[in-house]
Amino acid sequence: FIVEVDAPIITTLGGDGTSTSGSVNISDDSGAVQIEGDVEVIETQQLPPKLRFDRSNITLSAEPGGEINTTISISEKNGYNGIDSAELSASALSDGEEIIEADAFTLNPESVALSPNSSTTVELTIAVPDDIVSGVYEGTVSADSEESSDELSVAVQVDDVGPSVADYANDE
Repeated sequence: FIVEVDAPIITTLGGDGTSTSGSVNISDDSGAVQIEGDVEVIETQQLPPKLRFDRSNITLSAEPGGEINTTISISEKNGYNGIDSAELSASALSDGEEIIEADAFTLNPESVALSPNSSTTVELTIAVPDDIVSGVYEGTVSADSEESSDELSVAVQVDDVGPSVADYANDE
C-alpha cells in the first residue's frame, strides 16, 4: 500500500537522514499509526515564506492639519520558513493633483522579523498637512523582504470642516 502525507517533515530516518528503511509514525488527533517496512525518502521543495497584510486596503479620515493613528497587521503565511527582515515603507498619497508626501508617514517599527505562521502589529501614523485641500488621497504601504513582498492600499479622505465658531468670534 501507499501512504501519501502532505507535510514538510514526517520523520527523520537514521541519524544522518539518509536511511531508506525503518518505521514511520503518523499521528493525528485520533492517535498514532505505526507502519513497519521500507520507506522511500522523497525530497520536496518547501514553499518560500509569504508576507501578507491582514487586509488589502484601508480607508481613513482626517482634517487638514490632523494626525491619523492606526495599526495594521502583517503575517508570514506559508509556515515553513520565517522572514529574517521585511522593510516597511509608504508611498506618497495623491488625489490626482495634490500630494501628501511619503515623509508624512511614520511606521513603527520600520522593519519586522516573522517566525513561520506568525504575525505582528505595526503602528501607522500620517501627519496631514495644514494646507491640503479636501479629497481622497491614495497610496500604498509596502512590506519587502528577500523572499516576499506585499502592498496595502491606503486611502485618506480629507474633509475641510471650514472655519470654527471661534474663528468667526475673532473677526469682530
